[in-house]
Amino acid sequence: MRTSNSNALSTNARRIWEAQVLARLQQTAGHHSFSRISTLTGVHAESVRRYLTRGRPSAYFIAAFCRGFRVSPDWILNGDDTDQPNHLSSAVETKPRQIYRSSRSAS
Repeated sequence: MRTSNSNALSTNARRIWEAQVLARLQQTAGHHSFSRISTLTGVHAESVRRYLTRGRPSAYFIAAFCRGFRVSPDWILNGDDTDQPNHLSSAVETKPRQIYRSSRSAS
């Protein structure tokens, strides 16, 4: 049986985890506009804005974001950075035009 103290603890732990996920999404998105992230993810720009300012992104958005920015879902969700620094730095430092060109050439 759960006590109110353990409920408060799990609620607090969830809020901390959500804040950490949001921080990693924002870090990865860097200077990219909501419109640009919308293009990379296929998610409407207004939804992108809500997810990156208020948090609580959908699983679909997280999956599309990870594909678009070439980052590990493990890193976004759990902070597991065993292979992340290379992917993160290239995604954040790449200019939007370079991402667009590389995505068009891959098609």
